[in-house]
Amino acid sequence: MQSQRIWNLVQTSSYSSIQATNGALEISPQPSKQPKHAFASLCFGDSTVTGTLVLFAALKAVKSKGDLVAMTYNISASNLEKLRTHGIKAIPMTPLNPPKYYMTSRKRPQTESRDAILWTKLRAWQLTAYDKVIMMDADLLVLENVDELFAMPEVAASAMVHTSEKISFYKSEEYGMRPGNKVDRKTRDPELLEGWSGLNSGVTVLKPSNETFTRLLDELSIIPNRPCCPSQEFIYNFFEQRKQFYRLPAVYNARSIAAAGGGGSESDDFEAQSAALKTHMKIYHFVGTKPWKKRDTSAMNRLWWKYRDEIEK
Repeated sequence: MQSQRIWNLVQTSSYSSIQATNGALEISPQPSKQPKHAFASLCFGDSTVTGTLVLFAALKAVKSKGDLVAMTYNISASNLEKLRTHGIKAIPMTPLNPPKYYMTSRKRPQTESRDAILWTKLRAWQLTAYDKVIMMDADLLVLENVDELFAMPEVAASAMVHTSEKISFYKSEEYGMRPGNKVDRKTRDPELLEGWSGLNSGVTVLKPSNETFTRLLDELSIIPNRPCCPSQEFIYNFFEQRKQFYRLPAVYNARSIAAAGGGGSESDDFEAQSAALKTHMKIYHFVGTKPWKKRDTSAMNRLWWKYRDEIEK
């Protein structure tokens, strides 16, 4: 099974053992040269600063070990100083413009603008000052320490969580891309439900490399049309067809299908994910309505606002 494949390959890293505990990864380190790690997030525009600050505040609260890196663009001087005051390294990034593919959906300016941000996630591979990076969306809430993810090979991420999140896959003739939207009952992880495949890039473990970045751009230049949720489908296909995609347990990217339009309540969503997720989460992903736009009484929203209020004191 793929989970066994993940555990076997992790043993080739600088860590001696890894096992699943409540759906999470537990790793015993070997003494070795200390690698340099970072948690990174896009921070494009002043409206994203608060989410970035809360994300990194939660990482600090659970005693994460790794630099906190904001990949910034169009941020005011006052907000750049605010990031630095909270111990965050602000690294300016130029947006990676969407390729000139034919858009299968209606062509809308806001879609192209959003795509420019999403494609810029690929620039995380340019953070070559680090041996390993965990790329994280700003709409995440970290509940427990997840430093064990730095032991994962490249690239590692949680699956698309349900059939209602299923994406359509492109196929590149030159690179032999394989469709990945079907899950083989015989090989899929036992905790996954029907329809789980692909990746959600909200939490992505990667190894920075200028060579990999160049290969990603080469591949990007030949895609025939716009992928859905474009960068995460592209990343999945790029690494999956090279047998370099490793699926993380759902506890590292728990999210609400209901918020994404899948129907049902939030509690129904967790019932639909996995047994481990019912009782244990390490990272929660606010899909749909973002917490900074609406304050409510849900447990995750209240915790997010607790961090936010502490930041604003």
